[in-house]
Amino acid sequence: MQSSLTTGRVSHQLLKLSLPMVWGVLAILAFSLADTYFIAQLGTNELAAISFTFPVVSILASVAMGLGTGAASVIAREIGKEHQASYDSRTTE
Repeated sequence: MQSSLTTGRVSHQLLKLSLPMVWGVLAILAFSLADTYFIAQLGTNELAAISFTFPVVSILASVAMGLGTGAASVIAREIGKEHQASYDSRTTE
């Protein structure tokens, strides 16, 4: 089933495209809360040590998301130009 992004209400299209990302962020948040709960059972020093890693994890996640967004943009442009060989090589190398 294919649907066009150029038809229908913009708010509906935006919601449809953003929901998977929202669910992903909520899943990551749930895992972080579960990790925090279980590490807190070990003690305050252990919880403080894990808290120091949060900025590092956030930076790495931001870099990964940026690379993923950039790659998706490059691939989408190649698909839009209908350059099959170009986007095949960009996605497999």
